[in-house]
Amino acid sequence: MILLVIVVIAAVAYGAHQFYKNQRLLSMAYNDEEHNDSPPPPDLPSVSFGDKPSSQVLGWPSTGGVLVLQTYNGLDLDFLGLDRFNSTLQSHDPIEQDVHCDKMRRLGAVWFESVHAWDYYTIKSYTEPDLYEPVIITGWPITGGVWALKMTTKEARIRGCGRLSNALDMDERCKMIEMLGGSFYADPEDCVELSLSSDSPIEEIIVPHP
Repeated sequence: MILLVIVVIAAVAYGAHQFYKNQRLLSMAYNDEEHNDSPPPPDLPSVSFGDKPSSQVLGWPSTGGVLVLQTYNGLDLDFLGLDRFNSTLQSHDPIEQDVHCDKMRRLGAVWFESVHAWDYYTIKSYTEPDLYEPVIITGWPITGGVWALKMTTKEARIRGCGRLSNALDMDERCKMIEMLGGSFYADPEDCVELSLSSDSPIEEIIVPHP
């Protein structure tokens, strides 16, 4: 029993170390303390994969900051036009970046004022999970419009929103969002969860960091 506890503690400590190391590498690659509106660092992928069943998508809007989307299924990557199995390098064309970021916003991406703010927030979330952090889930049916569902992380756990990752296509996801209490908007710009009609990102997290 004691040996099992030691193994578990060691595994958690190693995972935390690797997580922190990866975040610091990104911050070192992009020093944004003076310029938070610079283009993405060279050779930084739009989507990256780790050891977990999830993908991390980045976007660099021309207005500054960084958009981050954590996704757990291939439907989002298909929607974004990204390879589901291989990393795709970021485009350094501002117009292409803004198109990419617009698609990310439609999936509930979160905007940070800088990579360092995102870095600090991510590490803090890893060590101090916030059960009341907002979660936005969207579905885009082929017939038009958008299904959207917004709740806290705690509510998402209670409702079992993890099942959404089992959807085989976007229409199936939409049916699940409806079942879980989501709302449908014939005009996506009317979607209050996304605020697509404004110039501001749908979710802004500006974290004071050391």
